[in-house]
Parts: sequence; C-alpha cells; structure tokens
Amino acid sequence: MYVRINTRANLVQVRYNTLREEADGFNKLMLLLAPPFLLRYPDILASRILAITGAFELDSYRVLDLILDCLEHVPSQVLDTDKDVAQLFIHLLRHHGHSHSVLSLIAFKFSSYSLNALTLPTEALAATQDGSASGEAQTQTQAQAAPRGLFTLAALLIKAGIISLEALLPYLSPTDESMFDQTREVQHKAVEAVEKGSKKALDQAKLSTQDNSFELNQKLRLLEALLRVDDWDRAAILLQLWSKSQPTRFPTIAKMVCRHLSSILEPIYKPFSPRSFITQGARAAAPTEDVIQTLRDQVVTPILQHLGAYIAYDPPTLYKFVRTLAALSPRARDGSFAAGPLDDLIEDIAVKVLLPAVSLVPLSPVASCEVWSLLRCYKYPLRYRIYFSSRQTSNVGLEVNIRRASAIQDIRAILRRVTMDRVKEDGRKIGRLALSTPGVVFHQVLQQLQSYSNFIEPMADALKFLTPLGADILAFLLMEALSRPEDLVKSDGQNSSQWLSGLAAFCGGFYRRYGFRTDLDPVLVYVQNQLRRNSPWHLLILKELLSKMANVDVQEEAYDDDLIGLNSAPALRDLVRQEGVMQQGGPSSRSAIHSLAQTLRDSKLALNLFSLITRVRQAAAYALETEDRLRVVADLTDRCHQVLLQYSDFLKRFVIVPQSQDSARRLASWFPSDIFAVLCRNEQSQHCPSVIPLHFAFHLIRPILPILFDEISGGGQHFADSELANFRKECAKIKYAGSLADTITPYMPGDLPFSAGFMSRFWALSLYDIHANPEAYSKRKPNISAEDPLAKQRDGHLKHVSSCVEALKSEMGSWFIAPEPELAVITHCILPRLRMSAEDALYAGFFVSLLNKLEVPGWSAIRCLRAFFRILRVALAGSTENEAHRLGRTVRVLWSDAMSYKSSPDIFASSHVQNSSNLSYTEFRSETLAWEEHIRSVLVRLLLSSEKTDARNSLLLLSRISSVFPTYSNVLALLSPRLEKMSTSSDESKKDLALLATNILRLLRERTGLLSDDVFFSDRPQVEAQLPDDTTGKPDVASDLQNPVEDGVGFDEDEPRESRKRPRDDADEQAGPQEETDVVSDEPP
Repeated sequence: MYVRINTRANLVQVRYNTLREEADGFNKLMLLLAPPFLLRYPDILASRILAITGAFELDSYRVLDLILDCLEHVPSQVLDTDKDVAQLFIHLLRHHGHSHSVLSLIAFKFSSYSLNALTLPTEALAATQDGSASGEAQTQTQAQAAPRGLFTLAALLIKAGIISLEALLPYLSPTDESMFDQTREVQHKAVEAVEKGSKKALDQAKLSTQDNSFELNQKLRLLEALLRVDDWDRAAILLQLWSKSQPTRFPTIAKMVCRHLSSILEPIYKPFSPRSFITQGARAAAPTEDVIQTLRDQVVTPILQHLGAYIAYDPPTLYKFVRTLAALSPRARDGSFAAGPLDDLIEDIAVKVLLPAVSLVPLSPVASCEVWSLLRCYKYPLRYRIYFSSRQTSNVGLEVNIRRASAIQDIRAILRRVTMDRVKEDGRKIGRLALSTPGVVFHQVLQQLQSYSNFIEPMADALKFLTPLGADILAFLLMEALSRPEDLVKSDGQNSSQWLSGLAAFCGGFYRRYGFRTDLDPVLVYVQNQLRRNSPWHLLILKELLSKMANVDVQEEAYDDDLIGLNSAPALRDLVRQEGVMQQGGPSSRSAIHSLAQTLRDSKLALNLFSLITRVRQAAAYALETEDRLRVVADLTDRCHQVLLQYSDFLKRFVIVPQSQDSARRLASWFPSDIFAVLCRNEQSQHCPSVIPLHFAFHLIRPILPILFDEISGGGQHFADSELANFRKECAKIKYAGSLADTITPYMPGDLPFSAGFMSRFWALSLYDIHANPEAYSKRKPNISAEDPLAKQRDGHLKHVSSCVEALKSEMGSWFIAPEPELAVITHCILPRLRMSAEDALYAGFFVSLLNKLEVPGWSAIRCLRAFFRILRVALAGSTENEAHRLGRTVRVLWSDAMSYKSSPDIFASSHVQNSSNLSYTEFRSETLAWEEHIRSVLVRLLLSSEKTDARNSLLLLSRISSVFPTYSNVLALLSPRLEKMSTSSDESKKDLALLATNILRLLRERTGLLSDDVFFSDRPQVEAQLPDDTTGKPDVASDLQNPVEDGVGFDEDEPRESRKRPRDDADEQAGPQEETDVVSDEPP
C-alpha cells in the first residue's frame, strides 16, 4: 500500500501526461477562445484564461500553443472583416507568453514543413518520370505546403512586435541563395526560349514561370502574409532584400502590393474619379503640393520599383493609377501642353510599368485606352521617346518578354495568310494581338510591307480594329522605318526604292483611315526635315498623303474643255468633277481632310512645307549624278512639281481660302502679315536673293488676294462677292495697306520694260477671271432654263469676266514703259506661268490673246507671236515632260488665234492684228507660213537629237497641237517621214517614243483632207527623206538664246516683204548652199 501511494505521489508525471490531465479544462479553454465567446467577454478574457489554467493545473506552454492554434485557424474572412479578433488574441499572447516562447513555438510549427533545399518542380517531375530522381527530389515533389493561417499568424505576431522578423527568418526555407539560383535558372530558360523563338521552347518557358514553387517557399508566403495584414514597412524590407528573385512576379504577392498601392491612391484619386464628376458636376481643382509629394515618396519610389509591369495582375489598380497621373497633367484641366508636376517621372513610369503592363493584360482594350488617356496628354516627342525606350528595354519581366516572343510567332503565322478575302477575319486577329503587344506586332507588319507591295491595301484595311495607343505606336514605327539609313533610290537612279515606296503608300492609306486617332505632326515634321536636307525622294510620302487623304491629284492629261469647266462657276465645276475628271474627297475622307488641314494650321507647317518643296524642286538638277542625267533630272523635276501642285491645291481648297467667318478668323490667326517677305526672301537675311520666285508665291495666295488687297475687287472663283467684306473684316490684321504693285516691286527683277502694275495684274488673275465660254455650260447641261442655278452662275461668270476686262482697259495705258516689251513679257511672265500647271498654260494663252485684242499701247500682236515662236526651240529643249505638255496647250491657243485671223480677209481686216501692224492680209499669210515652217524645223531638229528627252518633248508638243497644226499639206509631208522612221524604230530604249510617234502620225493623217497648199511650197523639192538617221549633236540651245531669230522668223515690220526669204531648215543645208542669205534681226533676245 505504501509503495502504491509513494509511486503515485512521487513517480507518476501528472503534469506532462496528457491522458492524465483534466480534459475538462482544455474544453473550457477552447470554448472560451472561440470567436463568439471571445468577443462576448473581451475585458475579463485574460483573467478567465488564467483562472482556468490554475484551476485545472494546465501547462502554460500548452495553453500558449492552444492560443496560437486558435488564432491560426481563425478564418481569413473573419480576420479581414473584424479586426478586434486579432487584437484580442494579440492581447492574450502578450499576457500569457514571452517572445522567446512564442518564437520557439512558431519556429517549431514552420520546421515541420521546412526543406533544406528548394529545386525546380519541373526538373523534379522530369526526374521522377525518367526513374532517375534522387531521394531529395522525390521528397520535394511530395512535400506539403504550410497552411495559410500559419503565415497569417506569423505576420500578425511580427506586426504586433511579439516576435521579430530577423529572428524568424532563419527558421524559414529555402535559403536566399536557393531562391536566387532558382530565379536565375528560370530567367536563363526564358531568355533561351525567346532567342530560339520556337513555339515549343516558348511553351516550356511559360511552364517554368508558372511553377508551384511559391506554395513551398515559406519566405515568399510570409511576405505575402505581411502584405495581407498591412505591414508595409517590413514587407518593403523583404521586397528589397529578395529583389533578385523578383517576388512580385507571383500574382499573389503582386495583388497584395497593388492593394497597398490602391489604399494610398484612393484619397488622391477620389476627386478625379468618374463618380466624383457625376456627383459634383465638375472636375476637381489642381492637385496640391502634398498630393504630389505623396505620389513621389510613397508610390513611385517604394512601390513601383518593385511592382513594375506586374501591376497588370490587378487591372483596377492599374486603371486607378493611370487615371490619377492623367488627372495631374495640365492638359486634363485646361487642354494645354504645359509642364506638369510629374513630367520628370512619366517617361520612366511609362517605359518600366505602363507599357509592359499592357502586355500582361490579356485581350483587354480597356488597358490600352487607359494608358493612351495618359500618354495623349504629352506631345509626340516624349511619346515617341517612350516607345523607343520601351522597345530597347528588355529587363521588364520574364512574362513580358515571353508574351512578346509569342506575339511574334502568332503575327508571322497570320501574315502568311492575309488576303483581300480574309481581311475582316485576319484584321480581328491582328487587332487582338495588337491589344497587348502593339510594338512587336506592327514591327513585323511593316517589315512585310516593305517587301510586298500587294500587301499594302489588305493590311491597311485589316487595321480597322486598332486602339488609339496601337495607332500611335504604329505611327512611331512608321517614322522609325522611314528613318533607317538605306538607299532611297534604285540602281537605275530614277525610281524610289521599293521599301520607301511601300512605306509611303501604306503611310497614305493608314493616315486616311486612322489619322483622326493619332497625330499627323510627326510625319509632316519628318518630311520637312528631309526637305531641309534637299532630299526630293521623301516628297513621295507627302504625295501619298495628299492623294489618299484628300483625293487631290494633278490633272495633266485632262482635256482643255474639262480644265475650263473646272475653272468656271461652282455648279459647272461640280458637274465636271462628277464625271470623274477630278476626284474630290468623299464622305469617308472628310475627317482625314479636316485632320490634315488642322495639323498644317496649328503646327505652322503650311507655308514652311510649300517653301521647302519649291526649293527642292529648283535644286532637283543638283540632286543626282547619273549617266543619263538630263532625263532623270527632268523626271525628278516633274515629280517635285507635281507634289508642289498637289500641296498648293490642297492649301487653297482646305486651308487658305476661307469658307466662313470662323475659317477667316482662323486664317488671320496663323497667316503671316507679310506673305511675300516670308516666301520670297532668304531666311538668313532680307537682302539675300529670293529663295522662291515670285510666281510661286502668287500661285499659292492668288485665291485670297481680294482679301489681302482692297484694290482687287470681286471674290472671283472661290467665294461670293457678298462674303468679301466680312472676310476682309476678320482678316484685318493680315491685310496690306498699300497696293499689290507696290508690294511686289522689291521682289521684281530690275530693268524690265513693263511696270509692276502689269506684273501684279498678270499674276493676280486666273483663268476664271479672263475666260468664260457659254458653250462649256450648255455642253455639260443642254437646254438650261433661266431659273436654273447653273444659268445664273453662267451669267455671273460672264459678268465677272467683263468687269475684269474693263479693269484691265482702265489700267493698260501705264503697263509698258519701254518699246518692244514682248520678249520680256514672254520671258518673265508667259513662260513661267505656263510651266506652273495645265490651267496656267491655258491662262497664258488666253491672256496673250486678250492683250492682242485690247490693243494695249506699246504692244504688238505680230511681235509677240514672232518672239514666242522663235524662242520655242529654247523653251521646248529646256522643258520637262509635263512642261512640254503645258507648252503645247499654250501653243495651241496662240496658233488657233493666228489661224482664225488667217481664215478670211474680212476677219483679218476687223481684227486688232491689222491695226497693230503694217501688214496686209497676204503678208500676214506669208508670216504665218514662216511661223509654221519654223515650228516644223524646231520639231524636226529635236526629233533628230541624240538626247531622248528632246525627242520626247518634240513629240509631246506635236501631240498637243496636232488638232490645229500643221495647216499645210506640204508641212505634213515633211514631218511624216521623220515620224514614220521613229515609229518603226527597233531600239528597245525608244519603244515608248515609237508608240507615241505612231499615235501622232495617225492623228495627223486623219486631218489630211483639212490641210491646204501654199505657193511658197510650189518649187520646194522633197528632200526630207535625205535627212540623216541620227545626229551626234544636241540642239544648240546657247546659240538660240544668243540669236533667237536664226530661222528667219523675226522680220522687222518696216522691212519690205520682197526681201524676206523662205526660212531654211536642216534639209536645206544638206541640199546645198543657197544664193540668198537669211535675214537675221538685230533685235536682242
């Protein structure tokens, strides 16, 4: 009995034997620690626990462990919704345990889930499948992750200060070196996959970044728990400590960091939020300095440098952050591009955070549009710098690089199948890809465009699903592709390179469809900078923009009747355009036209581009060094001039000419007060020679001269007379105080035989002002009634022409200040004007006819026609292909007038020609015969030239005048052998000339029955067949300039008719010497 009592009293361990402890005490303690009872008696909870522990003799460590277990198993929803529960447990732990006791218990709990090393799960799985896995790897794959409540418990204790973070970290696995090695291995695999670019390698890289190592990594899960309990200070320490392992690449940690970021942004974002705008009715005022400093100190530096692109894992926070930055920009408040408080950080934030984050948001146009709402607040230089830096930056995250590489593979697969039949389907696919990775997608698209020209139109149509951000990035990539240092010209030295032509064509189509989504300033500034370097090849970009955005084109091949109709009343002009002679921007291009016109006005590029195009056109002769230099330079000059006409036509139709008082007010806001000084003087000094000839300036501003000068009455072709007074009032600050003649006097050459008044009248008038053909109206619309608007406009046009003619009659007495001014007028007025455009060529011919009819003092119609025809060879040999066409239009007008006077003695007797000369009708017929023989001689000499350009110009002129020239069958007989020989030429390089000669020969033979004979040809031998097949020399243009009357055309009026000899040509020189010598005038050129 004694032994039994002694054993029970001294040898039985009652305290540590759980089976012998009082179970009722633990039951009561657990019931007391349950959340419903825990919150019922918060004040006496600590004393009740002490009482239960003492009453039932419970072990204090067991009680402490039980309290920790209860806190660990409290649901996270309860802890998130009711903060008092965690606070009560913390209070109990402070009273019932020391920090070292709590640390030892927590460390023991973690040790049961701890591993010595952490390897990649993909490697362990592969090793297990191969049967060669080590015991450690097999243990790793079967390891159990610690419960989430344990990390929440540790985070709460660390936040409460019961245990320290530094004391707990050594008990957690894996080691820092293991985490860093794992991250480096994942990065290495991702880089290899991106470099390989194969789909299989990219899929493996995605698996390596989506492993389950986070669940087994106790350190990262503790970091996530600290963020969940809002202990940002200690979490920031861990983020910095483990930055090499990129903790935020795990979505759980990234979302917790975003939650903390959202809590900081909420008070700042609330005044700018859409809900606030709805309730308050107005945007908040400018942010204070405290708000700006909060963003700098608490958001940008401590959070974004760790979060980076992984802010995309929480899209609402991303949108809130972007909207906050956008609201802080000055443009969001007052629409200006003034400097903002965070401008110095925007570029870094956009490159490292926002644009990479867009790549991680799957198929969400919202992210792209939200980022664009911020970037649009800044000018394009900053945006383009952001896009460039984003393309060059690769350390933006593994997932971002893998997404970009996958997008490259996907877009290449799509581009291999793009056709016009699949535009809509493939366009959707491209649009989906471009939502996340617009940079890499459009880079591949542009590479394809530069190689395949038939790919341009389908691709332009397929981009209809672009977001504004995607359109802006595509515009940047276009500028980048255009700026690359490659050859602009093909090996022939004449045509643009394929890559430049493809990009220019795509540029026009892209901006036509999507120009309203992005800025036009970059492409226009780029063209301007290239023109400043005297690069004419980049005019192709501007040409495509004007052709496709505004449907503005040059009509060189239009008939004269169509050109006259286009320069008539508005109703007739619309009828001509409806027939397809000149297309006008339809409803689909109105937004593109408005965008281009507004950009030219706002950026002050309108006049600068015009000046630079003109300068490049004049310098085209020095831009090339090729063997066939003359032909190439002529072709390049035509191209430059065509762009000049397109651009000036666009400016006159949509930018310069006001259509309302608002447009007149806008014109006055940007138009210079002295346009002639801006266009016609060198930029360096006002005393330098003119950069742009005067006629180019007149060509641009001719429609608004009635607004700039009060002396020019009538609105003319472009606006009604009733609107002129209002337009002049709105444009008062750009009007000239003096007359037009006084204004242009400093810019005119010296020692001219005519006054500035004649110069101003000639260049200020247009074809609409001096020529009105009633038959042009009846031809387009027969049986016009008096009430028809077209009839009223026709009568108004005729009245306008009559008033202009009366104004010329009142001023013509003071026009010519020296005798015989005809050659100077032709040199300084007629030839420059006819070379401008097809309309100007007709105007030059009709103006000369008008001068001949008005009987202007000092002006002789005979001298004018003599001078014009005798310099025809010089003008034609120095012309380009289009200039030869225009010269032919003028020659046809003047030749038709001369032939009309020759048609009958009565017409000649009633004309001004007889009044201004001493010639009889017979002498005038002989004079016209000499002119016709001279024209034939000029044509033959150029056809015999070894220079292909001269032969082409001769044929082009002949094609334009073939309906009125020749008038004698003998002249046709002399021209036909030369044309037949050229039409049957076997030279491959002259196939185009042979075709043109065949067509001209057919046209001339159709007129054979209308031709007549002349006595001057009665004794002329047919020697044209004896002309040589070719000549080694070109036409002696210099000798023609020094002696422009060598062919005997320039007879003096007072010279007896008997002394005038028939003009000679090349055939006469081969036929033998003549007894008579040609009369050469002493008249200077």
